[in-house]
Amino acid sequence: MIWDCAAGQAIIEAAGGVVLQTDGTSLICDCKGKLTLDGFIAARTPPLAAS
Repeated sequence: MIWDCAAGQAIIEAAGGVVLQTDGTSLICDCKGKLTLDGFIAARTPPLAAS
């Protein structure tokens, strides 16, 4: 569920990292659409996430 990832995403992004959905778009926790995640990528830099 998206709310299970929100705190971790905040910590990673505050440290300069990036959290992306598996399609390469930013992970947005807005609770207005789909509430489950099919997966995500967390990395120190955007280029590292893309590789």
